[in-house]
Amino acid sequence: MYTGITGSDLPGLQPLEAAVGLGVRQKREWGEIFTGLETRNKYSITDERGQELFFAAETGGGLMGFVVRVFLKTHRPFTMTLVDPQRQDVLKIVRPFRWYFFEVEVYDGHGVLIGRVKREFSWLRRIFTVTGPMEEDICQLFGPILKPWTFFIRKGTEETGRIVKRWSGLGKEMFTSADNFGISYPPEASLKEKVVLLGAVFLIDLTYFETKN
Repeated sequence: MYTGITGSDLPGLQPLEAAVGLGVRQKREWGEIFTGLETRNKYSITDERGQELFFAAETGGGLMGFVVRVFLKTHRPFTMTLVDPQRQDVLKIVRPFRWYFFEVEVYDGHGVLIGRVKREFSWLRRIFTVTGPMEEDICQLFGPILKPWTFFIRKGTEETGRIVKRWSGLGKEMFTSADNFGISYPPEASLKEKVVLLGAVFLIDLTYFETKN
């Protein structure tokens, strides 16, 4: 577990220190709903009381970015930028191109690496390893085959939290395909752990849920 890291070390991310959980809600555009073409993903991040803490969006793009999204789909590389309510950059999540062993790197607002989330090889189960900047193990995300919307946060064999895709209602699930997630943080999670686990949500969404129509 990380130690010695406080909100002063990660400016703009102080609200996560007291958060026991987060909600991550994807925002869909009407043009995308009717045409079926992927536009850059956007998300709202709230605390357990529903108060909006951050806004996230894929950055960059243009014509080349559009072509990459259309043809590479869930395999596309992306950069996700998080801003606070004052629209100050507080976090950057980068996914390089990978064909199977997907991963994201999580950076603070100054470009300092905080940690990584990497997909591990498995025939049936969905497994990700969460590490710090020096590849030190933090925890593992384990997705049972019979619970496709749930990823347990594990340290060793102990379940300490979870990331769950939430049911949005029949109309929303069928019509907009917007993805909503909830994070239940481990009780002892440090600020850095919480930040990297937030980055894991975007990797999980793009890896497993982006292909719904």
